[in-house]
Amino acid sequence: MTTTSERPVTAIDVSEAAYGVRLPILLPEEWELTDERFEEICRLNPLSQFERTADGKLYQLNASRAPVPHIIAAITTALHTWATAYGGRVNGQGQYDFPDSRTMIPDCSWVTQQVLDRRTDRTALFTEAPALVVEVASMHDDMSQQQAKMVEWIARGSQLGWLVDPWNETVYVYRANVASGASEQLDRPEELSGEDICPGLVVPMQPLWDIEA
Repeated sequence: MTTTSERPVTAIDVSEAAYGVRLPILLPEEWELTDERFEEICRLNPLSQFERTADGKLYQLNASRAPVPHIIAAITTALHTWATAYGGRVNGQGQYDFPDSRTMIPDCSWVTQQVLDRRTDRTALFTEAPALVVEVASMHDDMSQQQAKMVEWIARGSQLGWLVDPWNETVYVYRANVASGASEQLDRPEELSGEDICPGLVVPMQPLWDIEA
């Protein structure tokens, strides 16, 4: 009898994790990553977060070190304060499950009240991209891959995206009304504006650049 430790695990290809996070998860190649199995993996690993590509690859997200968590917390707090008055919902590292089986988890996001009103099951995960999406790069992330993720967010329906690079004190702003893949680079901005997507939202950034790793 073949024991579990001896069983060959040649795996779905996860040697290069999505967007620079290198935590490979080996799955038997005959094992299809269905919606039910993905949900079971998430349930059995409540302290971990996973993303799933449309072609069935599984990736675990990294635990971030300072200043990344502080920046995520500050932006999320500012979004919560603004949304309390404006409406909609802030998802701190909320999960989005798209119809093509792609699962994505941004560091922070905001969905409009219109999206909330269209939901028939308020306990279900979101299947529409958030209007505003925020990603904060960790020290070991590949920025070109992080930028590709932001382009994907916009392609899936997000209207405004912020990619924060704490290590170079830079923010890349992505907008739905500009050419695909294009972004505006802001060097050590004092604040970020929600523009016409999140009217009145201003996130102070100056104090965050001085947080030590």
